[in-house]
Amino acid sequence: MQIRPRWQKVLADLWINKTRSLLIIASIAVGLLAVGVIATLYFDLNNDMSKGFARVTPANVLFKTSLVDQDMVKHLERMDGVKAVDGARDVSMQVLSTAGNWNSLNVQSKDWAKASIGQVTVLEGSWPPGKNQIAFANHKIKDLNVKIGEWITIQNSDGEQFSLQVSAIVKDQMLGAAGGAGGFFAANTQAYVDEKTLEKIHVQAPEYYSTLQISLSGDSTDASYLKNMGENLRADIEDNGVTIYNYSTRSSLAHPNIDLVNAIVVILFMLTFLIVFLSGFLITSSLQFLLNQQVQQVGIMKSIGGTRRQIMAIYLVLISIFGVLAFFLTLPVASFMSDRLLSFLSDQINFTYFGYRTNWAVLIIQIFLALIVPIGAAYVPILRGTNLSVQEALSGIQQQIPTSESFVDRLIARLKGLSRPTLIALRNVFRNKGRLILTLVTLSLGGAVFISVFSVRVSFNSYIDALSRYFLADINIALSNPERVQKIENMLYANPEVGSIEAWSGARASILNEDGSVGDNVNFTAVPNGSQFINPIMVEGRWLDPRDENAIALDDQFQSRFPDLKVGDTITLKVNDKDTDFVVVGFFQLAGKLGGYAAYVNMDYFNTLPGQVQNLASVYRVNAKNSLNASEQKQFAKAVQSELEASNIEVSSITTANRITESSTDGFNILTTILLVLAILIALVGSIGLTGTMSMNIMERTREIGIMRSIGASDQVLTRMVLIEGLIIGWLSWILGAILSFPISTLMSNGITRALFGAPSGFGFSITGYVIWFVVVSILSVLSSLTPARSATRLTIREVLSYE
Repeated sequence: MQIRPRWQKVLADLWINKTRSLLIIASIAVGLLAVGVIATLYFDLNNDMSKGFARVTPANVLFKTSLVDQDMVKHLERMDGVKAVDGARDVSMQVLSTAGNWNSLNVQSKDWAKASIGQVTVLEGSWPPGKNQIAFANHKIKDLNVKIGEWITIQNSDGEQFSLQVSAIVKDQMLGAAGGAGGFFAANTQAYVDEKTLEKIHVQAPEYYSTLQISLSGDSTDASYLKNMGENLRADIEDNGVTIYNYSTRSSLAHPNIDLVNAIVVILFMLTFLIVFLSGFLITSSLQFLLNQQVQQVGIMKSIGGTRRQIMAIYLVLISIFGVLAFFLTLPVASFMSDRLLSFLSDQINFTYFGYRTNWAVLIIQIFLALIVPIGAAYVPILRGTNLSVQEALSGIQQQIPTSESFVDRLIARLKGLSRPTLIALRNVFRNKGRLILTLVTLSLGGAVFISVFSVRVSFNSYIDALSRYFLADINIALSNPERVQKIENMLYANPEVGSIEAWSGARASILNEDGSVGDNVNFTAVPNGSQFINPIMVEGRWLDPRDENAIALDDQFQSRFPDLKVGDTITLKVNDKDTDFVVVGFFQLAGKLGGYAAYVNMDYFNTLPGQVQNLASVYRVNAKNSLNASEQKQFAKAVQSELEASNIEVSSITTANRITESSTDGFNILTTILLVLAILIALVGSIGLTGTMSMNIMERTREIGIMRSIGASDQVLTRMVLIEGLIIGWLSWILGAILSFPISTLMSNGITRALFGAPSGFGFSITGYVIWFVVVSILSVLSSLTPARSATRLTIREVLSYE
């Protein structure tokens, strides 16, 4: 079949200059790759998290209570709207890691054979655990470094130690579902045993439950329905004489880590569209150069009757072919990367990944972008290039208004002490200022995002460090039962390493709704008057004064819930089932939405409230005399625990300050890792743009290179000139990228922390990002210049002097 001449030209343009074609295809492909991966992440991540969470039949209402028996479970099952109820026993213990440290451990027991709520996924081993066996959630299993079949030592609150065999490693998507600061990432290591094993490790009344997990038969995604059912169940449980320590409601589709995922997706979409935008820049620059090269061809086509519309169609078809080729090149790569990324995230943020499948919405988006973005980016150059008259086009030059020598050219001319090849290379950088601007925009934005990832990490760490101001003690001890403060202090001060001790307390507290009903739970804490172990971040008003009585400091979530609540106003909370009035003296910033509602009052006033017993406490914060690093804090905690247990003091948990910080940063490390992957993609776009620019610059100066070679310029001199030119462009982009990184870092870190915490973070500066990007952009500049330099040195003098 005979191919018409116009389409022969299209095929010739595709094949003759393979380097240019590959660069255009690569610039489109990078944008499509980013869109394919992130769009798949958005659709599949949200779908799999919701679908997988619903499949485990999560607890729509979760109660932490005083001990209840099976009769209470059966009673709740008979209530209207209740689908199923599981009773579970949660016990705080400790587990000995292979490193020899005692880690906090939450052990849960229930009738696993009959349990229908919060089902786990078995990753390896056998489920459910039998007598003398223990199963672990994969959440923090790396801290223990245990394997199936091994025996592990756990310790109860009496200090008794027991050996249990590891029977399974499971995934439990209910971890973090009860809320609280840090949620999933701050949760202790989770283990599972049966009732017989619970009895063996000397847990009193193992047949009783401390947790009630309830699934509802109505619309479990309706927030108002969940709230009403939660209140009804709460009232009924309390009417039966059961004490509720904490309760929460959750939609069957609301995975505990969904807020983190939403924060990830929002910022990734921003960066993805930036990549698409930058790849569009490259297409515009490449097509503009192509049309400048083919001005005479346009003139010939017009002289033999070709209309402007026909000529435009030729180039639009050419760019469409580039888009189609990029799409098919990208498709398998995007599928592979999406699958690997989702598999990685399924372990890191604890959801069920149902495997890669074709997502038609993503395919449609990619096809649309593969055709529309290249055509949109190329349309203006094509329109301009085909708008020439026959006379202008056949002459090979476009009519331009002569311009005077620019300021940069005059500045370069005044430079002294540089070799002639270096001056020529410097002048060549600014010869085509339009192309230089496009290249610098692409590479500078890529560098700015790359640098910003490191600054965002610093911002996150600074935010976490700020949160650590609420846990200033070296170790935080929770006892199983309240003990006399003087007794505990005497024991601990006997250790010469102990510097100071504070006894803290708290109570069950809730917000009262406008209609008088009980609302959300409040983390209500009583601190010693003038405490030295907390230094809150105040956003309005002041912190507690030691002389305050009924004063209260609230976190910023109260401001979101009650926008009219001001410093000096009175707020009524239900504390230990009693309505109590407090005067608001200030608002502080804690962990935003992840921290829930938090309030602090002075200990002296707290002890005067009805039902409170003075001089008893179950929470103690202890500081060493000397500053301790992470390892020393662990040793200090181990020594303190041994001393308490030797005196028959039951320790529920003991946590170092460093461990609290580490748990909080786990989620952020996932996010910054993904951001770094996208930053590398953006850097790749920039390097493609620089390679294209250097190739086009060399092609424009082909005759000039021939003249230089004819008067004795060696291959080494020409190569050095091209490399210097590439390095100057790279270093200029580094300067601009460094400047742009400041606002971009602020936007990125604030966007994520607002999504997670409902509060902005401060700006974080990291010199690491600037240094690494300088090295990277220098290497990219050299690599991007090598191929054009090689092309320049391969041409013979005869070829370059005859070049049109």
